[in-house]
Amino acid sequence: AIEPGARIMKDGEQVGTVNSTAYSRHLMKSIALGHVKPELKAWGTPLEIVSERGTFPAYVVRTPFYDPHRIRTHPLEERA
Repeated sequence: AIEPGARIMKDGEQVGTVNSTAYSRHLMKSIALGHVKPELKAWGTPLEIVSERGTFPAYVVRTPFYDPHRIRTHPLEERA
C-alpha cells in the first residue's frame, strides 16, 4: 500500500504529494488523494507514485471515487 506523504512524480520531477490512501474492495485496487500542479489536473494524466515500497503507475481520475450505480467501473456494454 502507498503511504500518505509519498511523492507524485511526472517525467522525473516531483509534482505533488499523496495526502490519503485506501484500498477499494469495489475497484480491487489502491486509491489515493493528492495534490498536483494545476497543469496536470486533466483526467487521465499519467503519473508515478514513489513510496517506501517502490514506484507505482498512477493517473488522474474524476472524484468522487464512489460510484453506487457502477457506471464508471462497469460500463453498459460490460453489463449486457
